[in-house]
Amino acid sequence: TPGMALYYDVTPKAVVLCVAAAVLLLADGLELRRLWRSQLGRSILILAGCQALSLALSTLLSTDAAGSVSGSSGRRFGFAVQISVLVFFLAVLSGSTRGPRQRLLMLRVVAVTSAIVGTYSICQYLELDPLIQRQLYSVGQFGQPILRAPASLGSAPAAGNFLMMSLFFSIALLQTDSSRLWRVISIAAATLSASGILLSGTRAALLGVCAGLVVLFWRQRGMLIRHLGVTVGVIAVVLALFVLSPGGRYLRNRAVQARGAIGSRVF
Repeated sequence: TPGMALYYDVTPKAVVLCVAAAVLLLADGLELRRLWRSQLGRSILILAGCQALSLALSTLLSTDAAGSVSGSSGRRFGFAVQISVLVFFLAVLSGSTRGPRQRLLMLRVVAVTSAIVGTYSICQYLELDPLIQRQLYSVGQFGQPILRAPASLGSAPAAGNFLMMSLFFSIALLQTDSSRLWRVISIAAATLSASGILLSGTRAALLGVCAGLVVLFWRQRGMLIRHLGVTVGVIAVVLALFVLSPGGRYLRNRAVQARGAIGSRVF
């Protein structure tokens, strides 16, 4: 909401998250009994209960209880928001157990969302941002101008990590959806997610993509190599050519910054 709150102010988002979690609880959207019937679901519920108990004890024993409930002013990731995130996780998990149609619906929603976020990242990198001032997410270090696209998620690391997860959701949609239209959308979403990850300059997200691809090739090596191997290779070549082109100067400068930051920590 540019102009309505402080730039990247997380408080409105936290309020929406908490209210939505409360609605899910009141609407019995979790359906925990269905999860409890399966061994995997029971294990996850036990772990989630342990996490909730840990959060409650940490808040009760905190020297600053109010700060522990609301979180810091910058992130607001306190007890209320962390419990809300846990509720959302259980809601998504329980929704996925209702049947293939529900799982497909969630994958489609994620694909469309990630396509929008990835497109916004590309627009920001091309300096075509109609909402946020470019100076707020472009920096300079070691004598190099750097632009790390945050999309609408507040920071480049947040955008990169979100797109890293949505990339694999898009791949899952490609593997499971029988609709030709949604298969095309899933390929577009995966491509835009990969582009947004690269343009965010987030090393953790790039590492996560590499690790996820290794697991995919290991678990589904036959099908994945036939259907996605060539696609992944083409995308990698195109992105590499872009990095080496004049338009990739921000990414090259980011690489210089990363090497300098690592060197300063070592020495």
